[in-house]
Amino acid sequence: FGPAKSSLSYFEKLGFTAPAQMNPADFLIEISNPDFTSPEQVNDLIAKWDAQYETERKEKEGTGSDTDKVEPKQGSPYASSFFWQVFVLTSRMTKSYVRDPGAYIGRAVLYTTMSTIFGIIYLGAREKSQEHVLDILFAIAWGMATPSYMATMIMPVFTYESATFAKEAKNGMYAPGAYVLASSLVQTIFVLFTSTLSVVPYYWIVNINDDPARFFQFW
Repeated sequence: FGPAKSSLSYFEKLGFTAPAQMNPADFLIEISNPDFTSPEQVNDLIAKWDAQYETERKEKEGTGSDTDKVEPKQGSPYASSFFWQVFVLTSRMTKSYVRDPGAYIGRAVLYTTMSTIFGIIYLGAREKSQEHVLDILFAIAWGMATPSYMATMIMPVFTYESATFAKEAKNGMYAPGAYVLASSLVQTIFVLFTSTLSVVPYYWIVNINDDPARFFQFW
């Protein structure tokens, strides 16, 4: 398709000038992707490219020049390796979850707060006696219920990410497997982080079991 450095000048000849300070990749996507512009404009760009390609081909045939002939690439259809895709996606997801409080940070604060509240409510269960058995059971039940209920907070984030994934994977930006692996790596860390915050306060405030080994089994 030609050198990338000539892309902006090519589209400028067609009447599409990139705004100052705008990412060239974003600009090219906006004017050539039917998700961001009209299908008629995309078809027009394709038709103009085909016409120019045909003209250049005939000129080369007339001169007998084949120095610019490009052999089709074999192998992976992606521009970068699988591991580089995983690295970039992992970095992007980490930044996204840190910056979006609705994804994990907000839940972490909520889990810690609710876990502390339940620990204080069932503080009397620290006395290990028969009459406090139900208190301990309720403390455990509420401590486990809060993360389960609040997991629904991830749904808006998931909806946004699924739409983004569908567009990017369709455009060949990365392999679906790379996205799955990167998402699993990042979410595993955040889930361990939030689950720890949801368990530690009420477990030790109520003192469910003072044996550290039992805590790790419970966690």
